[in-house]
Amino acid sequence: MFGSLVLAAVVALVVVTPVSVSAQLAVLCPRATQTPVSALAAEFKRETGTDVKLTFGTAGGLRAKAAAGEPGDLIIGGASGIDQLARAGTVTQESRVELGTVMIGVAVRAGAVLPDVGTPASLRQAILAARSLGYADPARGGQGGTHFARVLEQLGLADTMKAKTTLFPEGLAALERVAAGEIELAVSPISEIVSVPGVALAGPLPDPLQARLTYSAAILTRAQSPEAAGAFLRLLTSPTGRARFRAAGFETPK
Repeated sequence: MFGSLVLAAVVALVVVTPVSVSAQLAVLCPRATQTPVSALAAEFKRETGTDVKLTFGTAGGLRAKAAAGEPGDLIIGGASGIDQLARAGTVTQESRVELGTVMIGVAVRAGAVLPDVGTPASLRQAILAARSLGYADPARGGQGGTHFARVLEQLGLADTMKAKTTLFPEGLAALERVAAGEIELAVSPISEIVSVPGVALAGPLPDPLQARLTYSAAILTRAQSPEAAGAFLRLLTSPTGRARFRAAGFETPK
């Protein structure tokens, strides 16, 4: 009888130990994935007792921090950026997973008339008609802002719109200004637009000008909590995780 009790206690210890492997998990997370990752971090905390510390920024900015030795266990970023970090040995290639793909969209204040952005010509007209425009500063490494700067050049509006354009450290800040009525039009990943109260999605950029932003995640080679990082990756790619990403506007792997 005593032996059976001891065996049961040992089994219980083995089962419980993996979920309390670390008091905290540090994750570098771009704003485009903030909504689903934040929700899943809260779920991870409830299930494992491990706090998830999320450091937000642009995908390019976070990649630069990781490359420079920023402390952390796991990084989420643009797929090509994660591949660069893997080649440099900053993340472990075998841990790399794809999270989903999101398109870039145009946002206006909730309740405003939605401009037609369905074709390159109508998008050009909508931009020209806007009193003000905001998006993420390409110099900060945001994928959405970097792409939209190229779109403005393709439309021949880079110089024309310069006086009416405000660049922000992140696209989320531009959307918040739209919600406040301070900027008329903002361009950002759709996953950011649908997460901000007070803004409405006018539509995605038209296909000829669209970019499909794919996000991946991987464990940093210097991770202090690699086991917890692996468990969080499994949650991100679980059916629950995939559903969270789809609800935020992402297309997820099959």
